[in-house]
Amino acid sequence: MRAISTNRRRLKIGFKGIANTVDEKELGYAFSNRAHNVTFERGILSAAIGMDAAAGFFEYPNKSRHTFAKFASSKSIKNVFTYNYNAAGTPDYRIVVQLADGTFWFTKIMTESGWAQISDLTITGDVEAVNYRYNGEDILLLASKDDQLYYIKGNVAYACNEAPHFASITIHSERVFGAVNGAKTRLWFSDDFNPANWTIDLAGAGFVEFADECGNIVKVISFLGYLYVFRDYGIFRLTAYGDQESFVLKKVFTDTGRIYKNSIVLAGDKIIFLADEGLFAFDGYDVVRIAKEFPRVYDADEAVGAYLDKRFYLACKIDAGEEYATGFRNNAVVVFDMFDKSLSELVGVDVRAIREVKTHSGSMLVCAFDKTYKNRLGMISDSGQVFGSNLKKTYASPFSDLGTAACKTIRELQVRSKHDVTVTVKTDENSYTFDVVGSDNTKRIIVEKSGVRIGIELCSEEQKLEIAPVVAVVDFMNE
Repeated sequence: MRAISTNRRRLKIGFKGIANTVDEKELGYAFSNRAHNVTFERGILSAAIGMDAAAGFFEYPNKSRHTFAKFASSKSIKNVFTYNYNAAGTPDYRIVVQLADGTFWFTKIMTESGWAQISDLTITGDVEAVNYRYNGEDILLLASKDDQLYYIKGNVAYACNEAPHFASITIHSERVFGAVNGAKTRLWFSDDFNPANWTIDLAGAGFVEFADECGNIVKVISFLGYLYVFRDYGIFRLTAYGDQESFVLKKVFTDTGRIYKNSIVLAGDKIIFLADEGLFAFDGYDVVRIAKEFPRVYDADEAVGAYLDKRFYLACKIDAGEEYATGFRNNAVVVFDMFDKSLSELVGVDVRAIREVKTHSGSMLVCAFDKTYKNRLGMISDSGQVFGSNLKKTYASPFSDLGTAACKTIRELQVRSKHDVTVTVKTDENSYTFDVVGSDNTKRIIVEKSGVRIGIELCSEEQKLEIAPVVAVVDFMNE
């Protein structure tokens, strides 16, 4: 009988990040296309992602936090906004929420104060909000395509009865600009320094009409001295200073596929947005695709974005496997680090609204939920938990034949995990599970299993995770 010769290799299953654009049969073992509730930190697999109860701050030197109160279990938070109100020269940072019943409530971020309802204000439709310094006072403008334009001043709401119904608004050069419901290719603007005056006049309010094929206006943003108008299939720049007769409109980009409104986020010196062709960054002149490995987003109209501390966050629906194929509006928050270009996916959370909160004592990302936790606010954290319950953390290597149809035998795995972890070895149609007790030392797992295709999966329900790259000792049968 002829002896079968083998070639022994040590395969390093490293943690360099998520790769979604390469089929796993072609993907190297340093990357994964299924890594949930884990993060990648200098080659170590960690779990610095989670969702905690949202908590406000106190004034320095008190560094403790106070948790925002829940609403009654029958209530549901639909959207969340920030309102930076300056009361007699003192910053009064507030969070304003819209409930599903259309009522609005606020709480103070720097004081443990509970929720107070804003009287005489009910809007049931989708709302956009923008902070505005008007006549020496801080107001919060609230726009809805289905309702009147309102503004909150302090604890009181006022209606702008003459204003159109806006689907999107912003403040630019002391005017309110907005896209109007029912005339979605028309950009309206208010009188100078007066958001309540919408009388069309060369010295007052007016509008700009778009007559091309780029679709409806979805969002308007004031950015780097210009007003940028995002439409379904393009971006336009409006130079709008002083007299409206001097306004200049220019098309700047039209090649990303459809642009999704609630993903459009101001991110420092860029605007980030999701389109049919992926995730993009716009600097006012050029559009560049970023996060090439960003997962495919389903039902993208429901996706909502935010930006904080050089990270872009998108609450969205992705293919996270059968376990997370829920009835949620969104089943994940995908995080893209603008600095090191890494991706991480917080899965199993039904975030419907996400908002950055910045105060002189700290910052955070606050979230509202569609179903689970619908009556309370959460905040993105590095806890490895969701409201105190440990997240299930999963990392799967490619399930691959490593470029050869020859049979392979996994002799052993070398695992160094600081916390308990379950290791699953997959070979063709079979899988084998090994429990590894957390330790500072490397553990040897004797496997002795064979197959043409092989893969490794790591799973943990511990709060913390710290795993060094796994080494697999594999014998390849010579063809």
